[in-house]
Amino acid sequence: PAAADEPEIKFPTAFSPNMTGSVGGNYTGLESNNDVFHPYRSENPVEYLLRIFNRNGHLIFETNDINIGWDGYYNGKICDQGVYVWRAIGRFTNGKQFDVKGNVTLLR
Repeated sequence: PAAADEPEIKFPTAFSPNMTGSVGGNYTGLESNNDVFHPYRSENPVEYLLRIFNRNGHLIFETNDINIGWDGYYNGKICDQGVYVWRAIGRFTNGKQFDVKGNVTLLR
């Protein structure tokens, strides 16, 4: 575990996109819904890149804006229910770098 003063970044293991259409990936972190896949962090990184890949390894989402997450859409269409692979790399203000990856399940 990180020390109390060390910045952290964590990602959920599942989310359920808005079925009525793309929300653009914007989030505040205070929503009661789970429409956007995004990190929970103790502070905003100064460098950030999030990529989402489908099961065939194709890049379907990419952002370098910590305030934009994946809303489950690709080319204007909602993605299939299933498991997607993500990777996030970046650096916090104290110089601590991160390179984390995992799976997220899109539930419909």
